[in-house]
Amino acid sequence: MRIARATTALAALALLLAGCAGSPSGEASRVDGAAAADSSRAPVTIEPTVEIDGDAVRVEVADAEWALELLEAGPVDEEDVAMFDGSGELEQPADGDRIGWVCVRATQLRGEPGAWMSDALRIEVWASDDGPRYDDLTGFDYEPTDGALDVYEAEGNAIGVPYERVCPIFVVPEEVDFSTIAIVPDGGEPALLER
Repeated sequence: MRIARATTALAALALLLAGCAGSPSGEASRVDGAAAADSSRAPVTIEPTVEIDGDAVRVEVADAEWALELLEAGPVDEEDVAMFDGSGELEQPADGDRIGWVCVRATQLRGEPGAWMSDALRIEVWASDDGPRYDDLTGFDYEPTDGALDVYEAEGNAIGVPYERVCPIFVVPEEVDFSTIAIVPDGGEPALLER
């Protein structure tokens, strides 16, 4: 009887020790599993990129993606542009300069619905492949008339619903012919769209 009790006690002790010895590896495997799950949820880094195919442009940045289609680029007729202050008058640019625009159809494909296009990309007009570069003035000095959308007002649409006409406006020297347009993704390198 005493032998049986001793054996039972020894067996219980052996099981307890085996359980203690086994638990760290069990905890380690649970920790490893949790770490693997966390790593699978880690955000994927997306390099800012621009793909150009003719007049079609695709821009991808970390938190958004846009598709653009170039509609027109060049000097603006006086009746198509007004001062942004709402006066309805057109103030002529300084001597040697002219007003022009780059009009695109813009569709947000990914990101926060209704985000501003200008948070993901910038459109520039270059004098040549090497520059100098001219940023758009939309929202500051001039704006399109006739209800053409302004790039800084392009918000509120659903993902996949295009803004039919977005026209950043530029004041450039008269010799700049709008043949070299750069699409610059936020945080990335410019891509040239030759006309």
